[in-house]
Formats: sequence, C-alpha cells, structure tokens
Amino acid sequence: MVTASTRDRLRRTTGILLVVGAVAFAVAATALSSTFNWPDILREPGSVVLPAVVAGGTSLVWTWFATAWTYAILAVPILLLPAVLGRRDDPVLRAATYVGAASVLLSLIGFLRWCSSSRRWPGPTSPATPSHGPRWMPRGPRNTSSVGRYWASTWVNCL
Repeated sequence: MVTASTRDRLRRTTGILLVVGAVAFAVAATALSSTFNWPDILREPGSVVLPAVVAGGTSLVWTWFATAWTYAILAVPILLLPAVLGRRDDPVLRAATYVGAASVLLSLIGFLRWCSSSRRWPGPTSPATPSHGPRWMPRGPRNTSSVGRYWASTWVNCL
C-alpha cells in the first residue's frame, strides 16, 4: 500500500524531473544553437555542414552529446506519470506512456546518430573522401536506395 507521504514524494520527484528535463534541454539546445547554428545548419548541404562539424571539434561533439542525453532525463517522469496520477490500470494512459517513452528513446537515438556518425567522417580536405560524404557512404548518384544504404551503414558503424 502506498502511503500519502510516499505519493507526495513521488509527485514532487516527477514534477522536479519534468522541470529539470525541460530546463536542461533548453540550456543544452541554446548552447548547441549558439555554437553550431542548430537546427538551421541541418538544412544545409553536406559541403557546409561537414566543415562546420570539423571546425567545431571535440567541444561540438560533447555539446551535441549533452543535448541528446537531456532527452533521457524526460524518460523517468514520463514512465512515472501513471503511478503519480493513480491510474496505473488505465489502458489509454498506459499506451500514452509507452508512446511518450518511445518518443524519448527515438529522439535520443536520432541525436546520438548525428553525434556518432559525424565523428567518423574525415576532414573536408581529406583526399580519400569525395565532397559528397564519408568513405563508407555509397558512391554514385543520390537516389533512394543509396540514401537507405547510407543510413543502414551509419547504424552498423554505431554498433
């Protein structure tokens, strides 16, 4: 049986984690935006983005990494919400909780994908790398199948 004081502590903890997660993401995203022009730079071609990644160096990778992991902070309060609201048996809330947790996980993976794949790319002046991407990226015209192979190779390289 859950006592009133335990329920109050759980509510406070969940609320604090929601606020901390939002503030942490805002701070990390602001730092990433001020140092790398994120997210606008992601709409630029690789010939603009890759030199910016190389110029950003290790500090950019750590800033990106910190921004990605601020999503993980949100997973805990999202998973605690059914208990905090006293509706653990509600199937709709349970489904919403799983969707929210999956959203957090996919956002985290998306951010880490950029962080880990960009570190593997040689610098823009590397003679072994054509201007369209890293050595392990498929050569030839950019069509749907080559883009799919590119992302598949990114996942394999991250493992």
